[in-house]
Amino acid sequence: MNYFHKISKLSFLPFALLYMWGTPSLLLAQRDTTFYPEERQPLLSVNGYMKELGILSTTRSFKRTRYDNILHNRVNSLWVLSPRLQLKADLRTRLFNGYSVENTRDAFKESLGQDIGLLDLSWVWLDSKHTLGHSTLDRLFLTVTEKKWELSLGRQRINWGRTFVWNPNDLFNTYAYLDFDYEERPGTDAVRFQYYSGYASGWEIALAPGERGDEWVGALMYRTNRNGYDIQILGGNFREELALGLGWAGGIKGLGFKGELTYFHPRHFWDRQIGFLSGTLGLDYGFPSSLYLQAEFLFNGNWHGGGDAANIFAEPLPANNLYTARTAFFLGGNFQMHPLVNTGLAGIFAPDENLYVFVPSLSLSLSQNLDFLITAQFLRNPSLERLSGTGNLFYFRLKQSF
Repeated sequence: MNYFHKISKLSFLPFALLYMWGTPSLLLAQRDTTFYPEERQPLLSVNGYMKELGILSTTRSFKRTRYDNILHNRVNSLWVLSPRLQLKADLRTRLFNGYSVENTRDAFKESLGQDIGLLDLSWVWLDSKHTLGHSTLDRLFLTVTEKKWELSLGRQRINWGRTFVWNPNDLFNTYAYLDFDYEERPGTDAVRFQYYSGYASGWEIALAPGERGDEWVGALMYRTNRNGYDIQILGGNFREELALGLGWAGGIKGLGFKGELTYFHPRHFWDRQIGFLSGTLGLDYGFPSSLYLQAEFLFNGNWHGGGDAANIFAEPLPANNLYTARTAFFLGGNFQMHPLVNTGLAGIFAPDENLYVFVPSLSLSLSQNLDFLITAQFLRNPSLERLSGTGNLFYFRLKQSF
C-alpha cells in the first residue's frame, strides 16, 4: 500500500501542471469561435484532451504486481493562414512514473528520445528519480489546397490501410493495435500530393526520405470505385524493396468485406533473391441490436520464425513484416449496452507461434466530454511471459476532452 500511495503523490503535481497547460488552450479555442462569424473559419482552432492512465501488471498467478502511471496531454491546432494554405501542429506530452521508470530507467528514457521521423521533434524535458516527462510534435505540416488537388509537406499521417489490425498496403504509417492509448497513430515526415479526378477516385504520390539511403519510402497510388467497391492499386519503393499492392473495401449482402495484398521484392533482381506476398482479409457485420463483429486474417510472407513476441508492444512493425508469426487471426466484437455504456471483447491468435492475446473492455461516458475506460490485455506466450514476467495487464483511463 505504501508503494501505491507514493505513486499517487508523484502523480498529483504533473497532473496539476498539465491541467494548467491545457486550460489556456481551451480558453483560446472558445475565444476564437466567439469573435469570428459562423461562415468564416477562424485563424486558429484548438482542441485536445487530458488523460490519466493507470497500468497494473501482474503475473498469471497474481503473486507479483507492478504499477505504472501515465499523464497524457494533447493539444491539436489548425492554423488557417489563407483560404488555400493551412498549418497543422499537434503536440503530445506525457509524464511517466512507476515501476518502468524506476527499474528500467535508461532503456525507457532512450526509447522515448528516439524520434519517429527524419526531423528530431521529440525531447525528454523532465528527468528526475521517479518521473520522466516527454513531448513530441507528431503532426507538423503545411497543406496547400486547390479545387482538384492538395499538397502536404511535413510530419503527417499517410493512411493507405483498408483493414483494421494489419495493413500491408500502409507503406508509410502502420500502427500497433495493442497501443490503444494512441488514437491518432504515428505520422511520418513526407511530401504528399493528392489529385481528385471524381467521386471516390483519384491518385496520390508520396515520398518519405530516410536517414540512410536504404530507408526511404516512395509510392504512387490510384483509387477508384467499381460496383460498390473502393479499389486501390499502388506501387513504389519500400526501404530496400520494391512494393506492388492492391486493396479494396466493399460489401456482400450487408457483410463488410475488406482486404489488402502487397508483394515485396528486393531491388537487386540480379542477386536472384526471392520476393514474398503479405495479405489481409477482413469481414465485419453490424446487427440491429448494436452488436458489431469483426474478423481478420493475416498472412505474413516475410516471417521466418525465431522472433521476439515482445515486438507486438514495441514501435509499429513495418508493412513488410507485420506480426511475430506467419499467420494470425483477429476476432472482435462491441456491444452498446446503453447509450452511455459500451463493452468489447477481442482476441488475436497465432497458433503456429503459440501466441494468444485477449482484450476485454468497458467504456463509460460520464459526461459530454468525460469518458472512463477499463480494459485489459491477457498475454499467453511462453517466451513473452518469461521475458516480462507479467502476462496480465489492466488499464484504467480517465479522459477529459476540450
